[in-house]
Amino acid sequence: MTEEHDIVIVGNGPVGRVIVHMMTHFQQNMKEKLSILMITKEPILAFRCSMPYGLDSEKDMDQFLVPPKMMKEMCNFKEGTVTEILPEENIIKTKAGESYKYKHLVLGLGSRPFIPPFKNVDSENIVAFRVKEDLQKLREVTKNKKNKVAVIGGGYIGIEVAVELAELGIDVSVVEMAPSILPVSSEPELVSVIQEEVKKHGVKLYENSKVTGFTKDGNKAVAVELDGNLDPIPVDYVVMAVGVRPNTQIAEKAGLETARFGIKTDEFLRTTKYQNIWTAGDVLEKKSFISGQPMPSEFATTAVFTSKIVAHNIFNTLFGQGKQLQKYVGSINGNCASLFDYSIGQSGFTEFLAKRAGYEVITGYSETPDKYPQLNPQKVYCKLIFDKTNQKLIGGTVLRKGLSAGQNADWISLAIQMGVGLRDIMQFQYSSHPMLNPKANENLFLYSAMDAMKKFMQLKK
Repeated sequence: MTEEHDIVIVGNGPVGRVIVHMMTHFQQNMKEKLSILMITKEPILAFRCSMPYGLDSEKDMDQFLVPPKMMKEMCNFKEGTVTEILPEENIIKTKAGESYKYKHLVLGLGSRPFIPPFKNVDSENIVAFRVKEDLQKLREVTKNKKNKVAVIGGGYIGIEVAVELAELGIDVSVVEMAPSILPVSSEPELVSVIQEEVKKHGVKLYENSKVTGFTKDGNKAVAVELDGNLDPIPVDYVVMAVGVRPNTQIAEKAGLETARFGIKTDEFLRTTKYQNIWTAGDVLEKKSFISGQPMPSEFATTAVFTSKIVAHNIFNTLFGQGKQLQKYVGSINGNCASLFDYSIGQSGFTEFLAKRAGYEVITGYSETPDKYPQLNPQKVYCKLIFDKTNQKLIGGTVLRKGLSAGQNADWISLAIQMGVGLRDIMQFQYSSHPMLNPKANENLFLYSAMDAMKKFMQLKK
């Protein structure tokens, strides 16, 4: 017998959880509740954003896991693997032979780690950093301070894992094939500061270095092999952090339209072929808010933002005749990270990404103090990116000591979303306090805008 539900959600990640919460909120004054089924093959998730901070084996691991208790209280929750979608019949099937009929289907399929086909990459001591089993293994590694760990990939995840391992006294190396770490999420003016900070804490950086494979002894890798004449890096453990790929396999099998960055949808996040199948999060093909071009955006915030749109639109379709559907306007990719004594925040395009997207840009750079000169200030590094054609802000990065760069990235994101231009920032009204901000004339965004304006005026001569 086939069970019938109003909404079937595949996946227990941010997409599924946000939609269940939203639907519960929407229905709080309704007598008849919607029947919502959530199916997941991973009932207990690792809290992926905080996983690096759970590497310390003395911390309670449960703090870094997302149990299914709340979902079980709010919807029909079943553990299982969906193997087939029959869109014409509004049915999904599971590995266990169960069938479920839906009015609306949400594909929160997420993404999987990309593992390059290196020689001996199947060694038992080489893992991605994605699920609770990965976290459990690395927590065991950190118990022995003599262990050597190599992290393959110098993006945010790779660097944050390396930082936490180093903080725990582990000998750690980072291998990045690009000329520098954080190749797409930072700026050249800032990378040198980050490199110095990371090296100061004992992390070895192998930049502009290509992995060719691993030397194996039995079932374990004992060295990372590098291209060229570089010596192999001896290891006891390897963490693969070279990105993710959307889990589109089931969607493709069902005949849904997919692309490099995920499942294609219309502006309301309905799949292009079936208006009662929706998707959000990592498996959705995202687009840039700035350029409208498809782009990756595997951030929890993107998953939450797009899931809220899906929840609103499904509910409106069921009870509002679909007259007030919300549009997905694109992603700005606000992001941040903590790196030893520093934090970095970035939103929109970096200069590299802007030029790759076809923009001519004007950049503004500043180094300002974080408080008054009498109070031992630290430098704040800021770079803003402006579209040369209309002088609109299209990106920015802030690096500073302490934990405030995330808030700076949020300001940049909102400014981009609101269409703020170079002259608007020149007239920006901000606060000042001896302990909390620099002197009244030394705001980081103002100084960066002044630098950009100087360049713009020189172009006009």
